[in-house]
Amino acid sequence: MNKFMMSVMAVLMLITILGVSGCATTDTLTDDEKNIAYTQYIIENELESIKHIRAFNFRGWSPLTDDYLVLSSSFKKRYLIELKNGCYDLGGSYTIALKQSMTNQLSINFDAILVLNDFPKRCYIKSIYPINKAVMKELQAIGKLKENKNHLS
Repeated sequence: MNKFMMSVMAVLMLITILGVSGCATTDTLTDDEKNIAYTQYIIENELESIKHIRAFNFRGWSPLTDDYLVLSSSFKKRYLIELKNGCYDLGGSYTIALKQSMTNQLSINFDAILVLNDFPKRCYIKSIYPINKAVMKELQAIGKLKENKNHLS
């Protein structure tokens, strides 16, 4: 093999190595991968959707993706919320508000999450799943599964 061919092969190998190592540095799931994982979690754990929450007093929230978040209410109650058509920049927002059609009640289809940033958005609720603290922690860990797998290998 001549020097030119050896140089070309060395450059191609370097590009391949850099490309593979670049892929290996991704340590979290994409939002699309997380959404698929949340849907699978809901199905596998047989979480049941409810149409509305009565006596709902908003206490806090935790974004999962632009399509899913967890809302907290009084008495340490938690709910996994799935949004219709997602809600752009939900995870990047510091503040949200609720648009409720009835006081102290949160309902699918009629009520919305308001993302309060430079361009406020109204994102309607598609599904509500009552969950407990353990389920919330499992859902929050889903986005970190890829990172944990990389550290194990």
